[in-house]
Amino acid sequence: MSKNYTALAGDVVQALGGANNIVAATHCMTRLRFVLQNPALADSAALKSIKGVM
Repeated sequence: MSKNYTALAGDVVQALGGANNIVAATHCMTRLRFVLQNPALADSAALKSIKGVM
């Protein structure tokens, strides 16, 4: 079963308030970390509901 990582990434970006709201992104082994221009634009519930996001 292959995953559509392009769609997954798009859903994550949208839940974070859009590409213009993301100032920086970093990663470690198991996590992505985002710095947001306006954290209030992020939709935590939508982000947690995305399959593949913990």
